[in-house]
Amino acid sequence: MNRRGGACAPTLLAAAVTLAVGVAACAPGTGKVEMQPRPELSAERQLQTRRFEGISEEKLLAASVGVLQDLGFTMTVSNLELGLATGVKDREAKAPEQRAAMIALLVLLAFAGAQPPASPEMMKEEQRIRVLLTTRPVPGAGEVCDVRVTFHRFMRQPFVSDAGSLRDPKLYEGFFELLSKAIFLEAHKL
Repeated sequence: MNRRGGACAPTLLAAAVTLAVGVAACAPGTGKVEMQPRPELSAERQLQTRRFEGISEEKLLAASVGVLQDLGFTMTVSNLELGLATGVKDREAKAPEQRAAMIALLVLLAFAGAQPPASPEMMKEEQRIRVLLTTRPVPGAGEVCDVRVTFHRFMRQPFVSDAGSLRDPKLYEGFFELLSKAIFLEAHKL
């Protein structure tokens, strides 16, 4: 027996906590809703993925990297064994509503008597677009591979940072159209 009143007290407390956590984890209904994919994820995955036949994974990855480089991306990682390619592209963002908000802020500063910044750098919003591309052979289908590409935007404005996945269908359709043309040209040595 120890000075705190018994050797069993800490052990019983630990057992009670473990039992409570175990019961809570096994309670009916917990985890089922959280584990179900959101319905929009399926549509998003379909937008980001295309299947190509009659081309090896190696040639498909090379053609995909070539298209991304033609679109201005600097490729940072390309690994054939993993079927993975990543890249970045920096550019200035020119959304009209962002420009209007910045101009309104400068006007308010001027009316308040505050010294507006003289530097035009304050009006620039830089954005970085990251791309992640994966290829995956379809098991048992010969030279059939799936390609999935995702684009993410990271924007830094003078007062706020913004990040998010780009979901514009035209962006993905445009990429896959260029990739299809590149594969066609490579297959026919044009």
